[in-house]
Amino acid sequence: MTLSAKTLAFLKRYRPWTVAEEIPFTIAAIAFFLFSGFIASVANAFLDFENPFASDSKRVVSHDPLLNLLHYLFVTLRLPKKLPDQLISGVFPLVLIRIALGRNHSCLLLRRIAWMMGVGFFIRIPFVLMTMLPNPNPDCIPNPDSNFLLYAWRLFIQSKESCGDVVFSGHTIPFMSAALTWIYNPVSCFSQSTNIFCATVVSIFSALSVLSLIAARYHYTLDCVLSASTMCILWKLYYFALSQPPNYWFYSLVQALDGKSKYSPNSLLPTTEDTVQK
Repeated sequence: MTLSAKTLAFLKRYRPWTVAEEIPFTIAAIAFFLFSGFIASVANAFLDFENPFASDSKRVVSHDPLLNLLHYLFVTLRLPKKLPDQLISGVFPLVLIRIALGRNHSCLLLRRIAWMMGVGFFIRIPFVLMTMLPNPNPDCIPNPDSNFLLYAWRLFIQSKESCGDVVFSGHTIPFMSAALTWIYNPVSCFSQSTNIFCATVVSIFSALSVLSLIAARYHYTLDCVLSASTMCILWKLYYFALSQPPNYWFYSLVQALDGKSKYSPNSLLPTTEDTVQK
């Protein structure tokens, strides 16, 4: 199968950045995301080694009415036990599609997503360490490797599962980021109604994915609500900071990390790529 001349011409013209100087900013954001994700895995590994519920054969799952209801429906419908992990695999293409549709804003979108998810994982670390709840899945028994760092690495690459990963939900971070990416960054070549439709579909998928975490007993309702709220606040603060003059350290920091003030000095207000069309 060969590509048409029109497709080849489009690919030659396709450039995912506005200026080449954006690339180091994007690489830094990706590195921050990977680093924060690994440190979060280290926190999970620590809890699995120190898990006070690991040897408790009679441990009782904390009371959670929504979890009980959703899990009953989950079992009744005979949904796969690993459904949330399967949905995680589906959420990344939704993010990548939005990034690709950004064309010369693609690096900018990737950078914003990486910063937001990285900060989300960093905020999660103290919550994981502060309060230890019994895992909502009674069948989850920690099985850490003898080598602590190797076990943390295996958690990071998802070849092992942690039973200490409760408050708050790490799975919810990419689910919410997918929805927020489409909500806060409408596609410039789409109509307003098409953008609203796309954002609605992705948001419904993300919401159902978060509910699957509770139904499959990966997390309590508290874990998912706290994580979802944190990500919504982070994205709101980020885009609010982009819309302000850089006369306050937080606004200046966000705009510097975003690269917006550096490459668009005469346009501090977000463009149609950066805000929700109303």
